[in-house]
Amino acid sequence: MVHEYQFKNTVYRIASLYENDVVVLQASFLPELRKLGQDVLSPYKMTEQVSSGYPDTTKAIAKSNQARMNDEVYRKMKDCVEPIIRQKQEAEQSDSAWQKPDDMLQWILTRSISSNAMETLHYVTKQQLLLTFAAIHTITMVTTNILYTLPAAPEYMLALREEISNVLAENGGVPTPKALQQMVKLDSFSICITRLNLLICVLGVFARSVLKPIILSNSQKKPSGGSVKVPSFQVFPGWDLNTNADEFNGFRYYKQWINASRPAEQARARFVSSHEDSLAWGYGKHACPGRFFAASEIKMPLIKFITDYDINMPDGRKEIYAQVGIGNLCAPDTTKELVSGRVVRP
Repeated sequence: MVHEYQFKNTVYRIASLYENDVVVLQASFLPELRKLGQDVLSPYKMTEQVSSGYPDTTKAIAKSNQARMNDEVYRKMKDCVEPIIRQKQEAEQSDSAWQKPDDMLQWILTRSISSNAMETLHYVTKQQLLLTFAAIHTITMVTTNILYTLPAAPEYMLALREEISNVLAENGGVPTPKALQQMVKLDSFSICITRLNLLICVLGVFARSVLKPIILSNSQKKPSGGSVKVPSFQVFPGWDLNTNADEFNGFRYYKQWINASRPAEQARARFVSSHEDSLAWGYGKHACPGRFFAASEIKMPLIKFITDYDINMPDGRKEIYAQVGIGNLCAPDTTKELVSGRVVRP
């Protein structure tokens, strides 16, 4: 069912999760929202707003489990990054020709303003842990969603298997970065599943707290203290009210790709794209910087599963399993079973 909040710029109050009003906006407002500075719209306070709405018992359990896990994980990460940090710092001090590498660890290290070595190590370790958790969590979530959808959409399996086989044959049987880029049907299938089963479902990944009053181009006024969100669910190219947006069409973006007249239009139909019509990776300055690597990590196991296994639902089931929802978050129900068997080839 198409939800009305996809088409109306209306204030919605979600009392169970948010203390203040949530203003749900159309994706057409993204360019002007992007121009506003972080002193006006902040992405950093949204987590606090969401977590404050959960019961105290839930937060207490999470905090206890986190404390037990953190010590051991933190030590392992610290042991991993400490020699790398030391190597970078020594190179910077001893080699006048040394240039800072353009990688995530260096970005984090550069942002550390402390002159104390232990404080720097602590900061970099915690930031690296946060990034690692986010990467593993989302990559496995997307991959699992795709695997749970495949048996409920068997008409796509043969087409995807054929594309993978042809692309690998053209690249010496090796899934090189070039080969992964050529799998445009797999790209499209992944985008469509992500759009319908986004981790931060319905209200989307573009969320900002309003720190200062703003006035949008349609004359709507947004006071400080609330938040604005743009829905990711059912957003896709060529949007109009008569399109069956809630119907799964795994090759929707593939059709856009083959019909594109310019390379820039083709690029907007790819899995890693981040723009007004594709919000799975975020939008603007805070779009996921690791999405290109993440897309490859997602595709690699999918290539193996699709090529070598037939995946089915148990007991002749045809419908996809329902997602597990917590507030405005959703995830695949991994307690549900799938039936798989190796592909029999002549």
